Amino acid sequence: MVNNAGIAYEIEFLKMSFELWQKTLSVNLDGVMLCSQYVAKRMIEHTIKGKIICVTSVNGFQVEKDFLAYNVSKGGLDMLIKSMAAELGPYGISVNGIAPSVVKTEIVPEEFWKTKGLLFKKKTPLGRLGDVEDCVGPAILLASDESNYINGHIIVIDGGMSITQL
Repeated sequence: MVNNAGIAYEIEFLKMSFELWQKTLSVNLDGVMLCSQYVAKRMIEHTIKGKIICVTSVNGFQVEKDFLAYNVSKGGLDMLIKSMAAELGPYGISVNGIAPSVVKTEIVPEEFWKTKGLLFKKKTPLGRLGDVEDCVGPAILLASDESNYINGHIIVIDGGMSITQL
């Protein structure tokens, strides 16, 4: 199973409504928990060993200003991944995540690429921003038998951005 739903709102903390806060946490955290729980119960019921992969974000461990709810939801998702891994491991179900940084998807507005995108590109040692294809290999690894002894971990996919300072 791959959990890959997510929403983000760029809004200052003092201007964030409780409705946007709840909506973000509902999609990014509650949805993952509920879907994973549903699938895990079926896997256990049918004695299926398998994998649950969650798409999280570097925002789970690095704060991006004006993305409070998104940051918190991804930090919570990182702990959910580890907690599910601990609880489902005895059933032969591993839970891991991939944490991309800036990747061109529908969640990132087009104007971002013309402004902040240039700053992120400059900060990345590989000198470019991520593409969806950059996430495919790590996801395939985590879904394959090659990762049978990996459980409760998050692979960071950021071109080295998290190891640098601006």
